[in-house]
Amino acid sequence: MGGGSVRAGDADDFALLRAWQAGDRASGEELTRRYYDRVLRFFALKAEFQAQDLTQRTFLACVQAAATNRVATSFRAYLFGVARRQYQDYQRTDGRRESAMRRLDFGGPQVRTSVSRLMARRQEQVLLLQALACLSEEMATVVQLYYWEDMSSTEVAAALEIPASTVTTRLDRARQSLRKHIGQLGHNPQVMAAVMNDLDGWTRSLVGPDVLLQRG
Repeated sequence: MGGGSVRAGDADDFALLRAWQAGDRASGEELTRRYYDRVLRFFALKAEFQAQDLTQRTFLACVQAAATNRVATSFRAYLFGVARRQYQDYQRTDGRRESAMRRLDFGGPQVRTSVSRLMARRQEQVLLLQALACLSEEMATVVQLYYWEDMSSTEVAAALEIPASTVTTRLDRARQSLRKHIGQLGHNPQVMAAVMNDLDGWTRSLVGPDVLLQRG
């Protein structure tokens, strides 16, 4: 994807955002409908108790932005870049308080309870969610954007404001870390083997119909 052009779908999303900024509520409702669950899912693994509030803050920040007509890699890169900054602001204020509350023993390593907002029906997906919750925030974010949002390395780099080579490095380290944690969580050997043999496929499956995002 070239840095000097915006895809038709992204152009439409940016047009909706500019219309929303100009006061068109219908455009705002449409843009929110398209992306609300995606942004909520982004925060669900990071800040379980504040995911909805952070999602609302993200859309508010988008509509209040002074300039969004700059050429961007994609609308998703722009949107999740805003989401990342909202999370950073949250971490500087209230994040430490929540992090102290987000521990749950799954019979293995202590992992964050944020996985409780993402409920899977398949054992393989449950195992992978638990392993994903063990990753560092930097690695988990790259995994989310690359696998769950189907963003290219270039888009992820734009959203996180890091070099594309850093995205590649973090993805490699994340895969290694996921395999390590999967091996430590002590699940059924057949379930573990299934996930290990198709780590990419099972990671992408976490946005499928068998995984429910709790919005209560």
